[in-house]
Amino acid sequence: MLPPPQAAQILAITDDLPIRHHILHKGKVRALYHLSPEDSTRLIQQRGYNVPLTQPLGVMVTSDRLSAFDCLWHAEGGLYGVPNKGAALNAIAYHLFQRLQEADIAQHHILEAPHPLVWIVCVAKPLRFEGIFRRYITGSLWRAYQQGQRHLYGVHLPDGLQPNQPLPTLLFTPSTKGTLLGLQGIPETEDAPLQPDQIRAHYDAFGLPSPDILDHAQDLLQKAFLFLEKSYKQIGQILVDTKFELGMLQTSSGSPTLILMDEIATPDASRIWDQEAYQRGEIFDYCKEHFRQTLLHHLDRELLLDPSRLSERKAYAAQHPLPLAWWLDVSKRYATLAQKLIGRPLPSIHDARAEILESLAQMDLLLAHPNPPKDR
Repeated sequence: MLPPPQAAQILAITDDLPIRHHILHKGKVRALYHLSPEDSTRLIQQRGYNVPLTQPLGVMVTSDRLSAFDCLWHAEGGLYGVPNKGAALNAIAYHLFQRLQEADIAQHHILEAPHPLVWIVCVAKPLRFEGIFRRYITGSLWRAYQQGQRHLYGVHLPDGLQPNQPLPTLLFTPSTKGTLLGLQGIPETEDAPLQPDQIRAHYDAFGLPSPDILDHAQDLLQKAFLFLEKSYKQIGQILVDTKFELGMLQTSSGSPTLILMDEIATPDASRIWDQEAYQRGEIFDYCKEHFRQTLLHHLDRELLLDPSRLSERKAYAAQHPLPLAWWLDVSKRYATLAQKLIGRPLPSIHDARAEILESLAQMDLLLAHPNPPKDR
């Protein structure tokens, strides 16, 4: 039996690293440190990044935190993150970003990965919608269909569909990224469902330079989904659905270009099913959905699903550690999928924080480093 994970192996806090920066953005899983123009230009020159010298750069740090139902969860033994989760997300996303770029389908924001939990990235202007593609009817789409809705996201679905079956066509189902205020017909909540025409009508609010850019974005994302779907099929997996995040990046000529950013086709951002199990009529997933279903099975379902009880739900998550076995199951699923996809085991992490600081000290990005970093 493997020894239980140690807290030092897990990165739970990402917003307190002594990185020289002028802006810090923290999400549920990642933190982005915006570097100064001076440090950005220095790194571009020293590291030979193929971007303009004026390109703003950032340090993106991926935690091992586990978020579900808008809450952060923890496990027995004081574990506030899942072993190997962040490394698995980064390994999968970086691998797929690179493959999409090599296939001349889309560019991405990553310039270098100095540690399994760290990326040096181009800082782009994020678009205010998530581009979600769905191949199968499941999750929230199935719940809406069950309730009698047939016209969804501008597409009419026929009667007689069954849960978890392939959809008649690949669906583009965008949603808001964050909360947008004052837009007619769009709910002022996070992850509000959108129709493409709504994005076109309010293109400026969504960060698009013109309404016709949406057609280009949708075409790019569809090509990316088909490529990623094929990549997963090659390792015996089904890409059921996934969300994309897009940004606008200034090129050396001064014109803006669309890029993919954040993460791509990871088990945090997708549903991924084992193909052999699906053919037997079973669902075995390598994604966060299994953890969500475990919570729904063992905890108060209404507490987890009722939007009006979010504060109560967050208090419950903060006060109740989950069984270690659930944590280790998530870790195994994520690490197994990463190894299947990239073809090698994940790198070992013994002291996440110390290793990250050492790697960034070597790039002279820390406010101070009292102990000189060791050469590697």
